This record gives sequence, C-alpha cells and structure tokens, in this order.
Amino acid sequence: MLGKRNSDAERIRRSLILNMPKKKKSCSYELIDCSHFITEKIPTWDGTSGLKYEVVMDYDKGFRVQKLHMLAGLSTHIDAPSHCKKGGQNVASIPLQNLFCPFVVIDVSKKSSPDLIVSLDDIKNYEKKFGKILPGSFVAINTGWHRFWNNPKKYRNVGGDKKMHFPSVSTACARYLLVCSIAGLGIDTLSPDGPDLTFPVHKLLLRNNCYIVENLAFPKKQFCRTAFSVIAPLKLKNGSESPVRVFVVETPSSQEIGQ
Repeated sequence: MLGKRNSDAERIRRSLILNMPKKKKSCSYELIDCSHFITEKIPTWDGTSGLKYEVVMDYDKGFRVQKLHMLAGLSTHIDAPSHCKKGGQNVASIPLQNLFCPFVVIDVSKKSSPDLIVSLDDIKNYEKKFGKILPGSFVAINTGWHRFWNNPKKYRNVGGDKKMHFPSVSTACARYLLVCSIAGLGIDTLSPDGPDLTFPVHKLLLRNNCYIVENLAFPKKQFCRTAFSVIAPLKLKNGSESPVRVFVVETPSSQEIGQ
C-alpha cells in the first residue's frame, strides 16, 4: 500500500515540476498560503494562549533577539504518527515525499454547522464528480469553520454541556481514506474528532502512518485539480507535533476544483 501511495504521488510530482517555469521572468505557478498566523490571541484546545514571546536583546544593542515559549501543537500544525503511536514516525522522520503531495479539497462549507460530521457520502460525492482520490494525496476538509479563526470563543464554541462544538470527520470517512492510501488528512478546526475525547479518527489515521494537520486556512478561491500541497514542519527530532506552514502550488494548466 505504501509503495502504491508513493509511486502515484511521485508521477504527479514530476509532472508538476516539469510545468514549473524555466526562467524567473516566465513565472507560471501560483503559491497559496493555507496556514494561520501564530499570535498570543489565537484559539487553542484548552483556551489558553499557548504562546509567549520574550525579547532577550533589542535594537539598541544592534539586533532584536527573541525567545519563544509555545505549545508544539499550536495554530496550523501537524500531528505525526508518534503523537498517538509509540515508535511511530515523528515530525522529522515523515518522508519528504509525503509532505509534498497531490492536494485534494473536500468542500462541505455550504452545509457548515457546529455539529457537522463529514461523512463517507461526502467523499464519495467528491469522487463521483472529480474521480478517485490518488494514493499519496493530502486530503483537506474545508468545513468553512476557518472563518471563525479570529474569534477564539466562536472557534472553540463551548456549549452548555461544557464541550466544544465544531465540525468533525466520521470514522467511516477516515477508514475509507486509509483504503485510498492518503498521506495525510487536514481540517480547518481544532480536531477532526470534534468533541469526542476518545479521538477515534486520530487513532485510526496516526496508527496507520497517516499524519493529521489541524487549523487549516482556506482562501476564498477554488483550487486546481492538479495542485500540490507543501507541508513544512520544524525538523524536531522525536517531535510528535509541530507548527507548519502549509502552502499550495498551482500551475495554469490545472483544472479548477468546483463545488
């Protein structure tokens, strides 16, 4: 399964590279940022800041030097398999070819609601319209929840039951994506498991060497069907989580993904 995942993704990866500009003056690709800023006021799982900047030297001495205190799983970030699986791949050992992947967007934003659960039917409907999800893809779920990112209270959405309520992914959906041999799953919420503190989707994916990216941002545009995503975590040896910069590479020859 892993060999199939990597071979199909590599074929498309080479095609993308061949379509890239040979000269700087003839730029023929676009880069789209799908990650959020990291600040002290962003939403976090426990509602705390999770971040502190400390200036240890400033411009009066020639340079500004900062010390950063933060949770590893903050803002747009990756959960490596070792987040859940002892001895699993960590953020530094995930193969680079699994971080440079065909980019698939499952857009369910039109039916966004706090208790939306992305179903297997949502994935099947995508495949009926656009074709099978390729092995080695990064599948990003656009629930529309990213629009509340700048309102931490709304983004966390704690209800009267003291639980957070935001869109999530069904276990049936996660199982099917594993059959598709995807490289990773992304979502624009704090977790693909929503308020379920048994974390079934995390366990299913991470224990099968499939990483998770949380708190994605989606620009107000359609993505191309032959787009590639680049997911760049810090190279933290033995790190189970890391902030990531996620950006998408599109070429003009790509066909748009319309929903």
